[in-house]
Amino acid sequence: MSSATRPILLALALFPVALAWIAPPAVGQTYGRTVPSALQPRDGNNIEPFLFGGYEGRTQVLIARSTLRGFAKKSIRRIIVRRDAQTAAAFPNGMKGGWIDLMILASWTSRDIRNPSIMFAANHGTGQQVVYRGAYRVPDSVRLAPGTRVASLAPNVSAHIVLQTPIAYVPNHNLCLEFVHRKHATRPGPGSWHADLDVRPGGSRSTFGRSCFRSGRVDAAANRFAGAGVIGGSVVCVTRAPVTPMALLIVGASNQQWGNNKLPFDFGTMGAKNCYLFVSLDLLMPTGAKKLPRHPGSIVRTEFPLPYSRGLVGTRLFSQWWFYQPGANSLSMTTTNGASLRIVSLPGLESTLVSSDDAASSTGHVAPERALALRLEEK
Repeated sequence: MSSATRPILLALALFPVALAWIAPPAVGQTYGRTVPSALQPRDGNNIEPFLFGGYEGRTQVLIARSTLRGFAKKSIRRIIVRRDAQTAAAFPNGMKGGWIDLMILASWTSRDIRNPSIMFAANHGTGQQVVYRGAYRVPDSVRLAPGTRVASLAPNVSAHIVLQTPIAYVPNHNLCLEFVHRKHATRPGPGSWHADLDVRPGGSRSTFGRSCFRSGRVDAAANRFAGAGVIGGSVVCVTRAPVTPMALLIVGASNQQWGNNKLPFDFGTMGAKNCYLFVSLDLLMPTGAKKLPRHPGSIVRTEFPLPYSRGLVGTRLFSQWWFYQPGANSLSMTTTNGASLRIVSLPGLESTLVSSDDAASSTGHVAPERALALRLEEK
């Protein structure tokens, strides 16, 4: 074969492939889009929300306009929520279907999905409409081993919701979908039906120092950052705590220096033996502690939004908790260990999640690092 004929033969061989790439779907073929597209061939991470699991809640998904261009001159008529691969041992009741009261709202919004608000209303557009309202039966699910390919979206693997009102495509806008789910008034609900979730890596987290409110190992490193530390998301601070009506979260920019004082600062000289200040006092947030069942203590959790500012990328936050604990020492104060979080950005997001365990809540937890596995279809 001459060198002159090789390019011609190669072009002829690749012509059917190129035609299939640029040609529109065949007549009668359903157009669909899996979001995020990286989850098409694989199961997500093993951290899932109880989207339809018999628990009430409000879940908002912001989907980037760039992923939805294929719906031009089409409408979204079906939403498929993919269930996570589970084992009966981990979730013995997780395969059980049942009824929920479901409402889905949709709008096209100019809100930047990299910088969602904790306020649900601030994320959706002005033309929000109810596209589904009423009873929905979550399907019984087959048992899937972890890592099983569940992207087939078969009815016995995922929740197929045919919308009562189609979502007409609006160009140059992001799509805001909002799921409000409550227990059904009369019919039995599903088990712990987990939606599949992809979790993108966030900033590095670590702990240092030691808590002083208990001597046992269980609370030596009680304090930690639970959030991913993504600009535009929420910073989540969690700790075990003594049973107390008063707790104070300290967030600082340093664990080395506070004003003229070097850290850690030893409270032992003031009567609080083995208690230290590990973090500069830059942000103080008082809160209460919630009693833990079957545990000789309580838990405290609070969060605050992280601005979408690229100037924060690469910096670190430090946290510590103080507790009012009468009788513990002469100061009536105990402290936790310190925690560290490095702030990062997540480029190229296809979707962002805002969620609340309260279906009536006006605010939610912002998690740009988490993406709900959805498929949107024309039919």
